[in-house]
Amino acid sequence: MTLEALERTSLSSTELRGYHDHLRGEESENRVAQVLAELPTVVAIRRTQLNSPEDAEGVDMFVHLKQTGVLPPDFFVKVQVKSSKRTRRDFRESISRRHGVPGNQRNQWLTANGFVVLIGQSNESEIASEFYGQLDRIIELQKKHSEP
Repeated sequence: MTLEALERTSLSSTELRGYHDHLRGEESENRVAQVLAELPTVVAIRRTQLNSPEDAEGVDMFVHLKQTGVLPPDFFVKVQVKSSKRTRRDFRESISRRHGVPGNQRNQWLTANGFVVLIGQSNESEIASEFYGQLDRIIELQKKHSEP
């Protein structure tokens, strides 16, 4: 069902909002998966199932990357896709609650745990740029941990 068709249904406003958010989230995930699949550093993408244990941990997809001198074989990042800056902020706040991470350390926690958080309603170049920016931080942390 499209968003336009959804608005013409007889669902309650709460049901309508929930379904609308679900469709927008699905659209965002599809867009991010499409953009990432076209990047030369991406080998494969595995999307998680809705309500799976991986999904419950905040992982929408695993993105496997080409091996580099820094990254080990079969290296991947966990991607969480949000539809807006507000929902991205809400996700980061949930990290604090779920894992006991202080607010000023959320980004460090996400980087240390191999998470990339993207906004799927952004344009393609912004999605790619944000992915590479967060990936660079993860790689830098990997370098620090692999140095003697």
